[in-house]
Amino acid sequence: MSAFHILIVDDNEPNLYQLQVLLGGSGYQVVAAVNGAEALTKARQNPPDLVISDILMPVMDGFTLCREWKKDERLRQIPFVFYTATYTDERDREFALSLGAERFLVKPEEPEVFILTIREVIQQLQRPPAPLAANTPARLPMEEPLREEFGYLSQYNEVLIRKLEAKMQQLEEANRELERDITERKRAEAALRQMSRRLLRLQDEERRRIARELHDTTAQSLAALAINLNVVKDSAPDLSARARACLSESLELAEECSREVRSVSYLLHPPLPDEAGLGSALRWFIDGYTQRTGIHVDLEIPPGLTRLPGDVELALYRVVQEGLTNIRLHSGSKKARVCLECRPDQAVLTVADEGRGMPPGLLERMGRHGGELGVGIPGMRERIRQLGGQLEIVTGSKGTTLTAIMPLREEPV
Repeated sequence: MSAFHILIVDDNEPNLYQLQVLLGGSGYQVVAAVNGAEALTKARQNPPDLVISDILMPVMDGFTLCREWKKDERLRQIPFVFYTATYTDERDREFALSLGAERFLVKPEEPEVFILTIREVIQQLQRPPAPLAANTPARLPMEEPLREEFGYLSQYNEVLIRKLEAKMQQLEEANRELERDITERKRAEAALRQMSRRLLRLQDEERRRIARELHDTTAQSLAALAINLNVVKDSAPDLSARARACLSESLELAEECSREVRSVSYLLHPPLPDEAGLGSALRWFIDGYTQRTGIHVDLEIPPGLTRLPGDVELALYRVVQEGLTNIRLHSGSKKARVCLECRPDQAVLTVADEGRGMPPGLLERMGRHGGELGVGIPGMRERIRQLGGQLEIVTGSKGTTLTAIMPLREEPV
């Protein structure tokens, strides 16, 4: 006896594969189709012993396939089983059975239960059909088919409308969920911005405190030490040559430490941006930078530059600080250019060099986790972003240009 021939219809490839493995492993011969139209073509060429069909499919869905199946004289006696994960309402089941389907199964079904159901359908198929009752009314030749067609279309439309309404409800709920997610994300981003702004403010306050401590205590102590060493030097002419050399060296070290402490204090929190404005602070810093490094810096500042908001001035000053520091450490350039342009609604600061440029990929790595240049540039970018601005870096074989664009109108938080 040849194997029982089952036609499975589903547009989902994994579902088809699972059914083929399950039914094939149970001894059935399986043929697959991906939609109702293909299933009809294959069935009419080689009628199966049973068909198992999904409902939601392109070209021709399972309901239409079942309707056409039961209208075909060669196929109508072949059992039809629905296996669906989309149409799961009780009214969907009633409509499917009204079309003539023998079973209505909902995915996913346990393999043992699924195979048991298929065997029950096959056993029913092998039983002789029950005779018609003697009082069964004869079907009218024209009116009954028309009435059946009308009823089918009405039910079919009802099923589709119900499914469409359900999908619309799901879509509306998904949209509401998305709106909630967007709202929560905006709140989280706002909280993060506020936290970042507070951290930057605390950082500046801590820098100001340390700078003040260095200036008021350490620098003063070193100055007093230098004075005392000078007194000892002037009061000890009888010291040996070695002792006088050590005393002179100690005096030089004390004076050098004093200068370095004053420089560190200024770099931590320069007083000039607060007191004299950005223009004076930049001139003072660049003069000292050139003296320390030998790198010539062209500074271009608008004549009669007025005061900018305090946060903007400090952020732009930090950009110049970090930019020139990176030029000294990494570019190899002996020239640099700092240009400040003030427009009605924004300030544009450019720091450029003529060095070797950054290695390929460094900017991308720096954007992700700081890169080889440390936390300076990512920290600057965050500070500027908190003020509503942006930091752009362009690098190549002819040098690197760093541009900070800062809005001068207060942005809403």
